[in-house]
Amino acid sequence: MRDTEKKPTCEEMRCLEAQAQFDLFEGRMIPVHWYDTQWRTAIITKEGRKFIFLLVLDNGGVHLRRVEKSERRNMMPLMYKEKPYPIKRMVRKYRQFGKHYGITKGAYRALVEASL
Repeated sequence: MRDTEKKPTCEEMRCLEAQAQFDLFEGRMIPVHWYDTQWRTAIITKEGRKFIFLLVLDNGGVHLRRVEKSERRNMMPLMYKEKPYPIKRMVRKYRQFGKHYGITKGAYRALVEASL
């Protein structure tokens, strides 16, 4: 008998591991790719019973956004060199973008909290 199941490649395994880490949120900030009307980068700052709070990098600058928990299906973990994206690097990039294009007070507080 032959195995009809295809074995996953190394890249697929890394992606599955990242997805498993993404599913185990446990209060940490997680960088994600998120599809709303277009692909955006965001940081999950808090996850409640009904809503997920995101720190979104948008054309208007950096701001906090609250979305329903069902939007989780439109999110993927953000990768950097085949590893989960480092949160410190993401915070640094968001601050640079915020200085140039604007940042809300709530978003700034969330970034400060993330850098501690």
